[in-house]
Amino acid sequence: MLGLLGGEGGTRRTLEKIGNATLQEDRKAALVELKERAEKDPIGVASMSMGLLTSLIPKVRDDVDEVRAILDTMLACLSPEASVHGEEKCKESLSTNSKLYPQDVISQLLELLEERDWNARFSILRILHVLQEVHPAVVQQGTLSSPQGLARLMDVLSDEREIVRNEALLVLVALTEGSQELTKIMAFEGAFDVLFRVVKEEDFGSVIAADSIEIVNNLLHANPSNANFFKEMSCVAEHVVPLLRKGIEFGSTGRTSNTRCLFDQMLDVLGNLLTATSDLQSMQTHLGKSGVLGIVVEGALHPSMGYESRGKALRLTSLLVWKHSPNRLLLSQLLCPGKSGSVLSALLKLCLELHPEEGDKSVHLLNASAVQVFKCYLSGNVDGQQHFAASLMPQPPMDDQEPQEEQQLGRVVMAALLGSSPEGGGGGDVRTTRVWGAAHVLMSVLLGNSVCQEIAAATPLELPMSSAPPDYFLQSLLQES
Repeated sequence: MLGLLGGEGGTRRTLEKIGNATLQEDRKAALVELKERAEKDPIGVASMSMGLLTSLIPKVRDDVDEVRAILDTMLACLSPEASVHGEEKCKESLSTNSKLYPQDVISQLLELLEERDWNARFSILRILHVLQEVHPAVVQQGTLSSPQGLARLMDVLSDEREIVRNEALLVLVALTEGSQELTKIMAFEGAFDVLFRVVKEEDFGSVIAADSIEIVNNLLHANPSNANFFKEMSCVAEHVVPLLRKGIEFGSTGRTSNTRCLFDQMLDVLGNLLTATSDLQSMQTHLGKSGVLGIVVEGALHPSMGYESRGKALRLTSLLVWKHSPNRLLLSQLLCPGKSGSVLSALLKLCLELHPEEGDKSVHLLNASAVQVFKCYLSGNVDGQQHFAASLMPQPPMDDQEPQEEQQLGRVVMAALLGSSPEGGGGGDVRTTRVWGAAHVLMSVLLGNSVCQEIAAATPLELPMSSAPPDYFLQSLLQES
């Protein structure tokens, strides 16, 4: 009998107090008592009280203290203290009690977000976040069935209390994964402007900023309507371009770790725009006119951005110029910031160089990504191929050599293939990387272009010094192979 009064029986008596109370203070005291019981016996209390608690919410909405007590009890049942119950008991509580939260309860909780009380808001968001771990689809459907559910969640992003806003971001990150319907509604509810406002209000590179951009990427991923809406709302020029510039700016001042993370996320935004859109040419044109190509290439060439970030920027450059004549022309005209050399010369250097950290796989990935840029730039680009082929010529005598950054592209490729690069011989890995990169670039110049093939076939191995018939470049390569 004593066990019954202290356990299940005690919980039943507490629930009777709540249901039969005629005075608000008595009900409030009983709710606090129920919360304390839930902290000790989360599974038992949840199984007996969830129906009463959810039916009570509409009746007590005007009393913040009662709402708090109900929400705290619900949270204690779902997520008990691991230090008190142990990890296994906590997992059991979540698995068992999460089944007591159907879609209508989710909708009811979202309605309560209208309350400004920080404790109530935080508890609601924690409940949603915990439920998402085991039943994400139920939370998504409950949100969809709530008329103002998404709007209220987004309103919480304007909450000045950091702990509340952070929890709302975590809920939205999980909520926007894999639900096309939700992401469309969020986009048209103004989510892009709200999220980028949060990013700009935060310290650049903070976790909050990163979570906000992750939600943006979730909204764009494989979603053509959201990608086109993003374009029409001028989000690229207004938000993406300034953040990319900041990423490069801060990357050069030592703030690298978090800055790279957010810079990479902005590249992901652009990548999602290009892969999600139903009209690739139109999106490429829009991004080119918005100044994206120049900034992305600048990041790719910036040594402080790290190999993985630079490789991602190079792969995005490939997408921007793939079968797009205006962007190809723009790339051919770009100059390196603060230098006289062309961007194409700097990109060719990336194809041929082996960087110091030879054991790092990302170094070779950088070479491959730079080669991919040339493949996408030259494929089907007759003018670009012929301009490149016209610069195929042997190295001049040493006294007449130009500085390498000013050398014509074809001459650099020939030197790399023939082992006469101005950089010197280098070790086996250096030589292999140089020849590999040069061979792929030359193949892209010649592929499908008979004029370029004829030019290459007629290119002498050396500048003629006598009337004797010259040896030819391609012939020499074939003999070496």
